[in-house]
Amino acid sequence: MRLSPMRRAIGLVLMFIGVSWAMLGGGLIQGSVMSGQTIWVFVGGALAIGGLAVLTVRTGSAKQD
Repeated sequence: MRLSPMRRAIGLVLMFIGVSWAMLGGGLIQGSVMSGQTIWVFVGGALAIGGLAVLTVRTGSAKQD
């Protein structure tokens, strides 16, 4: 399965932001009002999983030969 460049970019950006938010929420990255706020661990994790889904879940729009 080949991903379109746009879908790949969206999935990777979602994963990057999600992991960053989760790390902020977990206190691994300091210097933000989000640092140490547990809610961001869950929000970031959900966003990262969504990005992974964009990269892995097949859609019905692919042409079949």
